Amino acid sequence: MTIIAQARVGIHDPHDCTDASDELPILHAIYDTLVRRVGQDYVPHLAKSWDVSDDARVWTFRLQPDVTFHDGTACDAAAVAASLARMARADKGYTLGAPAVWRQFLGGAGLDVVDATTLRVTLTAPMADLCDVLEQGFIVAPSAFAALDAKDYTAQCGTGPYRLLSVSSSEIKAT
Repeated sequence: MTIIAQARVGIHDPHDCTDASDELPILHAIYDTLVRRVGQDYVPHLAKSWDVSDDARVWTFRLQPDVTFHDGTACDAAAVAASLARMARADKGYTLGAPAVWRQFLGGAGLDVVDATTLRVTLTAPMADLCDVLEQGFIVAPSAFAALDAKDYTAQCGTGPYRLLSVSSSEIKAT
């Protein structure tokens, strides 16, 4: 078990965009993203590689194989597509006071599951900096969507190094 000491303890829906320096480390411990930023570069994380079309509208991500969520379900292209679709919903992104913050980037995007480890994202407009968005796009197990939608924030389920055990007003326990 790991205990993280912070001035404020809280965790919310991972698809509600935040820049809270006390919440982001917890989310990054529970969840992975397709890419990570290292210095000024983006490096593979859940995605082992990606290609972008010349017009910056079509992004093809090849995922790490055999990754599972904490509940044992597969973190495959279908699950990643479902997570990105959830991020793009009009009711996501309120933490920063910007309704539908992810929707402006992912709204209307085609999310095509090519195979279990390949996802093609076709944007409605060119976006050369999609990795900047996806670096904060936590991939959530679809099994947790209903509970998170009901504001049950104890239902966090990702692929990160830590699995949430409990949440109270004074502490978050993870293993």
